[in-house]
Amino acid sequence: MESQFIDVTSTAYEAGFSCPVYLSEEVWDKCVEWGDDDSDRQGYQEEDARLWDVLFVPAFKLSSGLGRIAPSGDMGYEIYCLIRDKGDTKSESDLIRLRVVPVETAKGNAVLISF
Repeated sequence: MESQFIDVTSTAYEAGFSCPVYLSEEVWDKCVEWGDDDSDRQGYQEEDARLWDVLFVPAFKLSSGLGRIAPSGDMGYEIYCLIRDKGDTKSESDLIRLRVVPVETAKGNAVLISF
């Protein structure tokens, strides 16, 4: 995969995926990445917990049969997320819509999670 995708496969396997999983840089930046400056500005969050939030819902939907990859080639889902760098004050979480898209890589089938 190209460098604009973040490999989160090891955590994705723990969440229930059975193939490699990549996040778009935009999803990583807004929904996962979280440092001390972000905690000072917007409240304490743990980066690994934020990643788990992004991965658990689609893994559960796919493994339980509650979700399927649509003929259009993706599966949408929604989660609540405190968007990083949304402002300088603590704010409420936003309901965001993400997509799981099957992709072909040099190593075989994988999925990409993006907006």
